[in-house]
Amino acid sequence: MTINYRNINTLFFSALLAGTLLYLFSLWVPFLPGSYDGWQKGNLFNEIRPRALLGTLAYIFDLEGHGFAMTKLISLWGWLTLIIWQIFRVLVGPAKKIESQTMLTIVCLSFIFAFSTVSQMTFGPLVFMDSVPYFLVIVAYLFFAKNEEPLITHALFCTLLLFSAIAIHEKTIFDVAILLVWLLYKKGTIKALFLIAPTYILSLIILIIIKDRKLTGESPETYLNILKKGFDFFVEYSFDLTAIAIGGGALWILYGILSYYFIRSSQTSSDRKIRIGVIVAMLLCCFAPLLVAWDTNRLVGLIWLPTFLLIVETGSVLVAKPNKLQSIGFVLLCFLQLAMPPMLRDPGLIFPYNSYAEYVFSKQPPIHQGDLLLFKDQSNGSLSLRNGWNGPESWGVWSREKEFTIIIDGVRDPLITSLTINFQAMASKKLPQFLAIYINNQLVNETTVTEFNDNTIKVLIPNTTVGALNLRFNLSNPTTPVAMGISSEDNRILGLGLISIRFE
Repeated sequence: MTINYRNINTLFFSALLAGTLLYLFSLWVPFLPGSYDGWQKGNLFNEIRPRALLGTLAYIFDLEGHGFAMTKLISLWGWLTLIIWQIFRVLVGPAKKIESQTMLTIVCLSFIFAFSTVSQMTFGPLVFMDSVPYFLVIVAYLFFAKNEEPLITHALFCTLLLFSAIAIHEKTIFDVAILLVWLLYKKGTIKALFLIAPTYILSLIILIIIKDRKLTGESPETYLNILKKGFDFFVEYSFDLTAIAIGGGALWILYGILSYYFIRSSQTSSDRKIRIGVIVAMLLCCFAPLLVAWDTNRLVGLIWLPTFLLIVETGSVLVAKPNKLQSIGFVLLCFLQLAMPPMLRDPGLIFPYNSYAEYVFSKQPPIHQGDLLLFKDQSNGSLSLRNGWNGPESWGVWSREKEFTIIIDGVRDPLITSLTINFQAMASKKLPQFLAIYINNQLVNETTVTEFNDNTIKVLIPNTTVGALNLRFNLSNPTTPVAMGISSEDNRILGLGLISIRFE
């Protein structure tokens, strides 16, 4: 066996550059490990459930929260390393000497991917494990990209990778769709279906088995019901132009530039039409998740994959005739990517991931004595919700964990000395709930809740409170409406249903 030392050196350089860029990103968006309770509850040894693969591995290897966090980071590092490695191979080729402008292009492209939505979701204060399936997808692509005939063992290995990615997060179905579009163009219908169809068939079988089950989020059946009115859902809930722009960032522009070169390099008019169809189809696959889910910027972050595919296909044109103007353009793209405030847009909510994003998105108008903060959908209080909440509903919002948090900015009125909290609770005299409330880590109230409706608590704001109010709630025993006997279908874990907070 012959060892290609050039490839090894290039891979080592790519890993080093990827690690350096991710370290720089950690200064931009500090890494927060988060709580992975939902993921850890999944165990395929007990029952088949969506998103349960990582929970099963956690059970086998006894992974705790830090183990999950390291899984995210290592996967992100591997994902970025493979992207840089492929960029390097395409842009440098067999050349022994690397031009300085070519090296600048490599670094700029690597920077744009490193500071993309995939990294935001890994470093941000939420539990998304997106970087793990992204890494599996790109490993599968490297097998697809080989010129050998698609052997059965080859197809089985790729199916294992892609189905594992879907079992970790079902959103990967749309990444696989992008790969299918690309393979249909590159390898033809028969080879593409030979490589991709087993993944979709297996996913469909599992989907039928688990259609009414869920681990985190909604059940597959619920998502399918949303999809029936997908376009209405997209228009009413998921289309947020700002979040879409942030989700793709500089990759939108890069995808447009590469698409131009990809189409221009076609040899015939029929090939040109096919290439236009490929460009449009991959773009539609990036937006398709918004037909069933509303965390806009994370979902349109799928643009990384078609952009990467076009770099591998036509990236050599970027350095064919290097010039200073081109180099300046790539540097400006890096600054544009850096200017994108890292955040997540959820239903009616915006979660900023650093102080810059908080400044842009989390400013609230000054709050005065007597003001009322509502927490129903699209209300003035929804921006204050942080960890531990479901999406706001027409009346308010349910907590989903034992601990949940609100951060309220804009409380500057010295006359405000107390808060009156109006809420529901999954509680009864037979199932009392013990509730503790903290303001900026100071305990301000402890009580036992025994009623479902019309609960009101008044708490005093500590005199030492400065700046934003950080309200942290601890509830003893979140449960389901089914267990409470108030619903025959709702199996969500719910605790406190926050309606409003009045400032007094």
